Amino acid sequence: MPTSETFSCFYEEFAQPIYAYLYYRTRNKAIAEDLTSQTFLKALEKFDSFDESKGGFKCWIYQIARNVLVDHYRSNKPTRDLETAFDLAGEDDVEEAMKSSENQERVQKALKCLNEKQRELVILRVWDELSFKEIADFLGKTEASIKMTFYRALQDVEKQLMLISMILATFFSHSFTLLIYG
Repeated sequence: MPTSETFSCFYEEFAQPIYAYLYYRTRNKAIAEDLTSQTFLKALEKFDSFDESKGGFKCWIYQIARNVLVDHYRSNKPTRDLETAFDLAGEDDVEEAMKSSENQERVQKALKCLNEKQRELVILRVWDELSFKEIADFLGKTEASIKMTFYRALQDVEKQLMLISMILATFFSHSFTLLIYG
């Protein structure tokens, strides 16, 4: 049976990754902090039932975080607070934050071409840095199916980006022709 000291070590190791997992999905610092607290409170309440033979702590805590997030969205309509739309660290960081925000928008657009299952898988693999095995345990799938879905998702993103590039090239070519030849 795990001890409170063990839980404390797990908390130290996983609090930041769970916060990042929740922040990426909520885009709100205060909500992500609250949901992180709820996740670890639920984990603490159920810590006696944690069975490492059924999967590691990482998988277990991510499942709790996912359930907390689902509960949050079921009970709350998503809103955006203008003051927290950009969590700017300070005036010196404004330019960097804007670049980061623009990059995040590009990534979000590319991910929108994926179905929900593919999108979640890419986020778990790339941003949350879970292994294919951890994702398979987390989602209750085989590792082979997770790898195949991930590979197909990347192919879909690549196709989407190529299509966007072709459309932009055609648009700019057409606009340039109109500009020159009227």
